[in-house]
Amino acid sequence: RRTSRLIVILERLVDGHNYSAIFRTCESLGVQHVWIIGPPEERFESRQSLKRAAQMERQKKFQAADVNRKSDDASVFPGSRKDRKRKRAGEAWRVDAALDAEHAAHGRGAARFLSIRDFDDVEGVLGALEDVPGCELWASDLGQAACVLEEGAPWLAEARLPDRVALVLGTEATGVSNELLNACDRRVYLPMHGFADSLNVGVAAALALSTILALLGGGGGDLVDAEWTPEPPDALRDRWARALARDDEQLEAIRRDLRAGLAPLDDLRRPDAFRGHTGRPTKLTRRAAFRKARREEGEGVAN
Repeated sequence: RRTSRLIVILERLVDGHNYSAIFRTCESLGVQHVWIIGPPEERFESRQSLKRAAQMERQKKFQAADVNRKSDDASVFPGSRKDRKRKRAGEAWRVDAALDAEHAAHGRGAARFLSIRDFDDVEGVLGALEDVPGCELWASDLGQAACVLEEGAPWLAEARLPDRVALVLGTEATGVSNELLNACDRRVYLPMHGFADSLNVGVAAALALSTILALLGGGGGDLVDAEWTPEPPDALRDRWARALARDDEQLEAIRRDLRAGLAPLDDLRRPDAFRGHTGRPTKLTRRAAFRKARREEGEGVAN
């Protein structure tokens, strides 16, 4: 199920983990359209991976300096500031590289099924929104002019909800830019009952999108729209089929089922039989067995 009543606009996010989380949230909630302001190559980079890349560049410079070091140059003393800096740069490749790769893989996996559009600047987004009929631009903001985003809020009794909403989520550090805030039709914020005054942008996106979809009447099922159809539904379904199929035979089977008119699957809970053990050792079990074999092999060599 997909909806075209909600567009997500991400303005210059810098953490790849947040991109991945928001892509997966949109895919799960049926939000098809995601617009991004900012360089696309930053999409799957996290702050940690960017920091690690800088450290590795420093390590290359240190290695080049060591090659050119003369015998009478001052040596790097163990424990000194320079020595500690070199050690940190040398170990940079170990810093949660696997976690970054996992987040990027999940993000790319979800992004395959979304309609992602990249923009270089705010003007491009505002121009594109003019072509979307009945759409209001809402921005996530903590200013005094923002309206609380929850069902039953007082402003909902006075306002008429639009046919579509484009929700802007700004960069992690400073939020939505003043340029987009001045252009938006409404500023909204999430209600919070603790001492924290803000949420991670990935968490905020999930809560805000769920609430807006509920206000608009639920998500999914209204992607076919005579007024605004950026990507024809048949072309979209065929793109999904190509992303899901493992080979040509499976692709043709999926296309055949689509032509027959499959009903949406409303219950995604897995049956109990599916959760049963298949007899094949899990990844963790295989890893533990491998470590045990290595230990036993080492003990045998020592004896």
